Formats: sequence, C-alpha cells, structure tokens
Amino acid sequence: MTVTLDLSADMEDALKAMAAQRGMALPEVILGLLETQIGKPRKPTIEERIAAWRNLPTGLPEAPPLSDDAVSRANIYEGR
Repeated sequence: MTVTLDLSADMEDALKAMAAQRGMALPEVILGLLETQIGKPRKPTIEERIAAWRNLPTGLPEAPPLSDDAVSRANIYEGR
C-alpha cells in the first residue's frame, strides 16, 4: 500500500534527522514509527542493527583515555 503524507517542514526535518542518526532511509524510519504505534514492531534487519550499534556512542562526551597508572591492578586495590 502506498500512502502520501503532507508533512510540515519541521516534521520532515525531524524525520530526516532521525533517519540520519539511525543510519536508515527515511521510509524505513517512518514505517518503523508506524509499526511501533500499531503494536507490531518488525524485527530489525541486520543492517539496521549494525547501524544502531555503531550509533550507540553518538552524543557521549569526549573523555581522555585513562593512564596506565589509573588502571593498574596495584592502584585499583591499593589499601586493601
């Protein structure tokens, strides 16, 4: 079935941003949202799962790597 929707520019931009963030095509995102609302979510494809996994760290703050001293066994258990 094909459906044509007239969306506001804001809604279209939000959907495009969601698709880009998830690494998916716009129609796939819209279909997924509809299926979620109806209550029959489909099983994500392997490509969708990979894209979701790769996007997990998106938005996390940058942190410097820990020094060797900070993660050494002797320093972790110091004072025990």
